[in-house]
Amino acid sequence: MEMTVMTKGGGVDMLLMTKKEMMELRPGEELDELVAVRVMGFMAMMESQKMVVDGEEKEVFWMDAEGTPSLIPPYSQDMGEAWKVVEKLSEEGWKIQMRQVGDGFLVQLQRREEFGTEQVEVHGEFPRVFTAPEAIVKCALLAKSSG
Repeated sequence: MEMTVMTKGGGVDMLLMTKKEMMELRPGEELDELVAVRVMGFMAMMESQKMVVDGEEKEVFWMDAEGTPSLIPPYSQDMGEAWKVVEKLSEEGWKIQMRQVGDGFLVQLQRREEFGTEQVEVHGEFPRVFTAPEAIVKCALLAKSSG
């Protein structure tokens, strides 16, 4: 059975996106939606709902993993939100290593499996280096893709 999840913006087939396509995404809404669906358990709602956020009414298209209507956090742009991704992966047995390499960051995720160790690594290539949040979420996407 093929399952397709569409973005609110109209049409990225997130579940069939290649690793190369994921790595080429820039921080922003499309990457955040991909992380929300593939890593954090968000699902698209059949019908949008209105929600008041910071005193402003917004249209909500997503449910979080608990089924609560939710806006998608800026996982790829905000370190606090990216750290929630790290915490989620930690619950699944992943260990993170992160270090600065030049002007960007390298992130490694590793977990022990029954028959060995699974490891993924992400870093940008000069001149396009990754910020810490971007490297974290892209590494998380690779980890979820490999499993």
